[in-house]
Amino acid sequence: MGFDVSRFYGKVHDDIICPICFGVLENPYEVEPCGHIFCEKCIRRWIETPMFGPSTCPIDRNEISHNKVRPAPKFLYSYLKQMPTKCEFASEGCIVSVKLEDMAKHRALCPLNPSKPVQCHRGCGIRLPPKLLLHHKCTVDPCQEAMVWNEIIEDAKLAVRRRSYERYQRRSPLSVAVKSIWNVVNNWLADPRVHSNE
Repeated sequence: MGFDVSRFYGKVHDDIICPICFGVLENPYEVEPCGHIFCEKCIRRWIETPMFGPSTCPIDRNEISHNKVRPAPKFLYSYLKQMPTKCEFASEGCIVSVKLEDMAKHRALCPLNPSKPVQCHRGCGIRLPPKLLLHHKCTVDPCQEAMVWNEIIEDAKLAVRRRSYERYQRRSPLSVAVKSIWNVVNNWLADPRVHSNE
């Protein structure tokens, strides 16, 4: 199966697109005698599973077999290896442009590879993929445990304060008296007759 065309910069020439999978040629193979070029996996699968009768070339319908398929000319391999591509983790934020021949090396080293293990920086030394490392609770780091307990204690204090305030508001006769006095003062200040003498 070929490479996704959207991974390549600029316009991709039609001659390097596989007519079977419509991707950029991956390990190109040539069919004899017509010279049409396909991805190796695509043409081998095409020959192994013919639709009607013997296998034929997908373009000109000449009869073909496994012994009529050979690797494409070396210049085509060289051209494909030099093509600049986007990192396969571009959706994760990688903006590196890599030659197709260096893609496997970059995949192993790319810091945005979601399956590449990253070492825990808190001290336990465990290596996990970045998404799992976000939820990792390090057993060595006492600060992390202290932070968790601090959050629990602060939440408990806040809940106690809120509960006490609500209980005080509902049951205290003093709060009812203060509210009624406050309403009287507000009504008195809002009365226009009070301010008419000024």
